[in-house]
Amino acid sequence: MRLSHLVRIPRTLGNIARGREIIAIITRYGFDDLLDRTGLAPRYARLRRLLGRRTADEAAARYSTEARIRMALEALGPTFIKFGQLLATRPDLLPEALIEELRKLQDRVPPFPLAEVEEVISAELGKPISALFTEFEPEPLGAASIAQVHRARLGSGEMVVVKVRRPNIRRVLRNDLDILQALAALIEERIPESRQYRPAGLVEEFEKSILGEIDFSREVYHLQRFARLLADDETVHVPRAYEAFCTSQVITMEYVEGIKVDCIAEIDRAGVDRKAVAENGTRLVLKQVFELGAYHADPHPGNFFVLPDGRICLVDYGMVGTVDPERVDELLTFMVAVLTNDMNRMVRLFGDMGLIDDQVDVRGLKAQTGEFVGRYSDLPLNRLDVGRYMTELFEIIQRYHVRIPPDILLMAKTVATMESVAQSLAPDFDPFSVMRPYLVSLYVRRITDPAYLMKGAASTMEDYRRVVRMLPGAVEDVVRKLRRGELRLMLDLPDVRADAAARAGAGNRVAASVIIAAEILVSALFLVFPAGPLLLGLPLSVLAGGAGLALGALATLVLAASVWRSRPA
Repeated sequence: MRLSHLVRIPRTLGNIARGREIIAIITRYGFDDLLDRTGLAPRYARLRRLLGRRTADEAAARYSTEARIRMALEALGPTFIKFGQLLATRPDLLPEALIEELRKLQDRVPPFPLAEVEEVISAELGKPISALFTEFEPEPLGAASIAQVHRARLGSGEMVVVKVRRPNIRRVLRNDLDILQALAALIEERIPESRQYRPAGLVEEFEKSILGEIDFSREVYHLQRFARLLADDETVHVPRAYEAFCTSQVITMEYVEGIKVDCIAEIDRAGVDRKAVAENGTRLVLKQVFELGAYHADPHPGNFFVLPDGRICLVDYGMVGTVDPERVDELLTFMVAVLTNDMNRMVRLFGDMGLIDDQVDVRGLKAQTGEFVGRYSDLPLNRLDVGRYMTELFEIIQRYHVRIPPDILLMAKTVATMESVAQSLAPDFDPFSVMRPYLVSLYVRRITDPAYLMKGAASTMEDYRRVVRMLPGAVEDVVRKLRRGELRLMLDLPDVRADAAARAGAGNRVAASVIIAAEILVSALFLVFPAGPLLLGLPLSVLAGGAGLALGALATLVLAASVWRSRPA
């Protein structure tokens, strides 16, 4: 991207003013170097002179770089705060110190006026508030960057909460996203060391997440889905959504008389067993990820309530992760490998997922991760921080150039968040005492389940069937190209004399090796899939395959001897 690409952002007065505001905040928190290296400094030289350097120098002296990044994101507003919260889920990309700071980002904004709330509700539901609710509290229960929540009462008598999207939030987000995309692309182009963090890709991932989160119809769907999936779990309560009072900008759901999970004194006064809640919360997130294929991806204390009877109630289903069966298998294998300190299993998984290549120091990776897991297993329970544990583990893995997929990192972040909440409830709670038996038992059940094994066998058989079906045509195509002289190989042999006789001999040997390889592969398939009448007590295909392998081995020896004889003197 060229610097001129910034001009492609719609040049509205709002965008121009917002761009200047962003530059001012970058300067205020001491990141002038970023402006210099991206080439933006000359465009905003006058603004920087007006701002002066005293504020930036004070910030640089008083706070760490990581703290200043967090403070700048908070000053930049809701879009950038949300982006920072996404970055906090990427320990594979960012150092632990920055991850810890980004986890402190709080989404606190002033509420918008009641008149605007009434305007949104009336426009969406087609009636004024007074016709929809017998009571509607003017003061919101909470306000965030995307929406705010009011308590109300339906005509049928039920107490509800009404979540109302901020007016014009899509336009505000769109403007900020345009600027953020342009800045990310510019940073990636002008600052080479940033490319390993993929700034433009991160912004693209964030855009999909945040634009999905502001569509409340998706949240209603997730509320109803989780209510069905968890209907038989007596330890969990999912709030009911009143679909007739829900749209893409308004959600009306059951009001839950619960206690915020971080209000420890109130939970104790209610006589609730905090350790039982911690254990149930851990099982809940494991069940969602590994059994249901969908999970609440933001179970922080503000969204976590404890009911008087001890049940868990999670609210705000705007951020929900989904898991396909293949990913469940991969994550389950990874977690079992970590919990049992089986680093061989973990490295095999990374290889199967295509995350490592021949350049990875596999021995070093296994040694360092094994030492780390072993060291943590000896820590006292009150010093075990699952969030830090997962962050440090992913840092080690990333150090060996293994790129963990983002959805696995989001799941790991969700598990770590729940464990942090659980341990704040019960400091002596050992999360691994619940995780280890649950995951190992589930892993054993999966690998011994006949249906699961048959599914894997069927997939393998289909792969073999496809190879057998394609092989004759592929071999015929190779032979046809050889006959026509159309087969070309790209070889880098700078030290070999290019005389015609040598080229002819090399071509013959290449052709022979292709035919021998095809013959050996077909023979092996005959052995794997026995067929035909019995001869000497064995299926005819087995005898043919054995003979073919023998001939292939003999031909390979002859070819090797020919290559040896033709080597340069």
